[in-house]
Amino acid sequence: MQLKSVAFAAVMAFSALSASALTLQPYEVSKGSKTFADAGAFTDVHLIEFGSGFDAFPAAELGFALTELKLNSIVDINFDSVAFYAYGDYDPLTKQITGAAFKSLTLTAANGPADSVSTNFSYATTPFWMVIKGDAVGTGLTKGSYSFEMVAAPVPEPQTYALTASGLALVGWLAARRRRAA
Repeated sequence: MQLKSVAFAAVMAFSALSASALTLQPYEVSKGSKTFADAGAFTDVHLIEFGSGFDAFPAAELGFALTELKLNSIVDINFDSVAFYAYGDYDPLTKQITGAAFKSLTLTAANGPADSVSTNFSYATTPFWMVIKGDAVGTGLTKGSYSFEMVAAPVPEPQTYALTASGLALVGWLAARRRRAA
């Protein structure tokens, strides 16, 4: 009986690890930075694509952070917005956006050395556009500078939840059976 319990526990542990191997590690989707030598308004458009590690996952939880390096009025940006658009809503040839943003952020100015914004959201693992709008207003040689990073963790498929629920139910059943036998 003891050998059966150990073997069963080993099989369950191995299946749980293999079912969640990719869901435990965040995956870097995109990062970038931009420095402005000239003052003035800007619109930066970035294509966000998921790597091949997400081929089996229909959706992902995304974490996004944008930070501006700020040195009083020497290096400074006044941000208008950061918005995310579905792939078909932007035409890179005409540089026109036809649809509404599925997520919009507004940076709030800080008194410290950096302005920043961050958010989390779920999205299908299909390409989308990120549009950053603002105005580089610094008075130094470098008028403004920002950087961003986006990471994702795949959302498990329903089969993963079913496997977890069935494992928990089986453990509960075994515990209740042992209680009745004792």
